[in-house]
Amino acid sequence: MFQRITLSLVVLLSAIASDLAWGAEKPEKQPAEKATEAAKPDAKGIEFFEAKIRPILANHCYKCHSVQAGKAEGSLQVDSREAIRTGGDRGAAVVPGDPDASLLLTAIRHTDSDLQMPPKKDKLSEAIIKDFESWIRMGAPDPRERTAAGVAGGQLNIEAGRKFWAFQKPAAHENPTTQNTAWPKRDLDHFVLARLEAKGLAPSPDAKPAVFLRRLHFDLVGLPPSPTAVKRFADRIEAEGFDRALEIEVDSLLASPQFGERWGRHWLDVARFAESSGKDANMAFPYAWRYRDYVIDCVNADVPFDRFLVEQIAGDLLPYDNDQERARLLIATGFLAVGPKNLSEGNEKQFAADVIDEQIDSVTRAVMASSVACARCHDHKFDPFAMEDYYSLAGIFASTKTFFGTFITPINQVGGDPLVLPRVKGQKIFHKSIAPEKVASLKTQLAALHQERDEMKEYQTAALKAIIEGKEPPTPKKVFTLTDALRNVWTTGGVEGQLEAVDDEGKALPLTMGTLDREQVADAPLLERGDVAKPGKIVARGFPRVIDLENSSIPEDHSGRLEFAQWLTHPDHPLTARVMVNRIWHGMFGTGIVSTVDNFGTTGDPPSHPELLDQLAVRFMADGWSVKK
Repeated sequence: MFQRITLSLVVLLSAIASDLAWGAEKPEKQPAEKATEAAKPDAKGIEFFEAKIRPILANHCYKCHSVQAGKAEGSLQVDSREAIRTGGDRGAAVVPGDPDASLLLTAIRHTDSDLQMPPKKDKLSEAIIKDFESWIRMGAPDPRERTAAGVAGGQLNIEAGRKFWAFQKPAAHENPTTQNTAWPKRDLDHFVLARLEAKGLAPSPDAKPAVFLRRLHFDLVGLPPSPTAVKRFADRIEAEGFDRALEIEVDSLLASPQFGERWGRHWLDVARFAESSGKDANMAFPYAWRYRDYVIDCVNADVPFDRFLVEQIAGDLLPYDNDQERARLLIATGFLAVGPKNLSEGNEKQFAADVIDEQIDSVTRAVMASSVACARCHDHKFDPFAMEDYYSLAGIFASTKTFFGTFITPINQVGGDPLVLPRVKGQKIFHKSIAPEKVASLKTQLAALHQERDEMKEYQTAALKAIIEGKEPPTPKKVFTLTDALRNVWTTGGVEGQLEAVDDEGKALPLTMGTLDREQVADAPLLERGDVAKPGKIVARGFPRVIDLENSSIPEDHSGRLEFAQWLTHPDHPLTARVMVNRIWHGMFGTGIVSTVDNFGTTGDPPSHPELLDQLAVRFMADGWSVKK
């Protein structure tokens, strides 16, 4: 709480300082500017709607409240922005910014006995209700517009999608000509200067050496330069010139361990790294630190970005020369294992589907800046991804086992085994070994707990059967209470957690989060409206069809994860290099060439300098995908 208050004060004081620094009141925006700003879609809000809100509406509400179903019970339809805000006989279903005034929220909360939705069904989960609260509070962003036919429009088909700028291969461009020929020093300078001159602007004056050095240090290592470093830089400029002084300083910063910590954090943010599961249970991920260290080490070693991606998506499937390399590659797959998980989910199929969905969303958003996960319940409404594309990827991740290293407790109903690493010299292990006698005792205790659990389940089944048949329930050998059940679950999880961290002799095992292929790989069924209880046709494992690359098939006995990683890093892939150089630009300057760094789709912003973005992407690949270069 203190941290949140402190952050708020910092933001407030920064805003005040900014106003004081500029001195005058900000000029009133012109009507045209206000209209443009108001019409601009909230990209993050729309993404939230597509991922969290539209699927629930489609699955639970459209059958009684949509044009497509031909129904409007209570005169209410919820299949467009206009309809859901207008509401029905009772009033507005959604009031943007006001959850308590939104009748839709009242209905799904079941707080009014006369207004409960879905009708004749259990109440939606608390997580879903919280999502609707958040959506309404953020202004209920909703891109659905009703066409003349009365259905949502705007969807691109695959052929049209291939003509969109982001799905075309980046091409090299000649440097544009500029009136000022003295200012550009490198290729990219020509692109920047040409745009400035086209707007009648000139470059700002050069920063003073001390100011420039401070900016450079904060950008590359996140720390200010020392007074000694400032003096050394100024002296070197005087002795060897600015360009040489800059080259030496940059090389020194790129070689420092702080560079990997600073720029590794940029990737960890993209990779949704956290050391706990989030959601309702919010259990710790005790081995997440290994993936964090892997990322920092890779950035410092300047591992080529294409190799960096392949390791994180399919490191367990790559060849290796020794146990140390094998361990490193297994740790890399922690990219697929970190991230939010609803560990309180009691439905195993639902949990598995949600993990797959989160992996598809994370990989495609991080690498392609396009979330294929929006096609889980319906064809993507704005970008050229169909449900078949989603479930072709779902088969890949359904053929993958995810190890996230948590154990079962009463609030965590899903145990996630850790992944055991090969033992190598100098390996960090922070949990302790235990005595062999302790291992034997724990195994005995676990066996007794399992027997008690089985007896509880056996009695529960027998009693339920008797009640259904109208008979007297059998007399239990022991009266099992809810407290007994909770104690059993809690204790069992704790004992299993201790045993999985050591070998049979009690020696601490090196453990990590990560993935392995399952023993059996298989294609996934297409789920109607994303409902795990409604599997449909089987969809062959594959990749989004809007990007058609050669040699992108998946052998029948492969999960497809390695092939997916190779597809993403193919030199003809239109998005991967573009997205990463845009992330680097964003990290350096605060705004990307595409300002919506996670959204290169039709609802995102177009590139401010498309030729420069292409040129940087082509050069990035030509330079061996080197982030440091």
